[in-house]
Amino acid sequence: MGFMAGQAGGYARAGFTKKDLDNHLDKSRHLRILGGDANATISYLLGKADIDPMAMAQYSSTAEDWLGSLFWADGICRADYQHFGDVFAFHATYKKNKYKKPLVIFSLINHHRQTCIFGFAILDNEMASTYKWLLANFLEVMMNKYPKVVVTDADEAMKEVINEIFQIQPIDCADGIFRKMLL
Repeated sequence: MGFMAGQAGGYARAGFTKKDLDNHLDKSRHLRILGGDANATISYLLGKADIDPMAMAQYSSTAEDWLGSLFWADGICRADYQHFGDVFAFHATYKKNKYKKPLVIFSLINHHRQTCIFGFAILDNEMASTYKWLLANFLEVMMNKYPKVVVTDADEAMKEVINEIFQIQPIDCADGIFRKMLL
């Protein structure tokens, strides 16, 4: 905004406000389900499910037909969860992707010190209702196997939903400790 205001000779001459710019950028970051990146992603994941019958993709859409949230787990993820899913880390990155959407990875380190990924999701937002949708779909895809321990990064909405869906208290790790556990 500052660069554009400088080019126009000041904020008053830019022809739009910061709020206008933010609204425009927000609209351009949405993923349309019909055509575009969201459609390509869903088609790709459904094509993968044709090859791997254990692969599952779940997604939600908004009233405007934008992609809401997307969860994916392939056969290896699902098999690993059945063997090692008593404990896992549930963490959301802070919107560092092109669409400024949270990325969630369900993971743990197995007994061979290898990282196991149980699934991942791109979420519409970090609200409790979105996490509830995600964990309900996670449980369905993982054949209703409940974990015994979930390690989180201290997000309050996440902790609330873990308690509600899994009926356990999540282990709350400070950011530095959480990152060490993932390595």
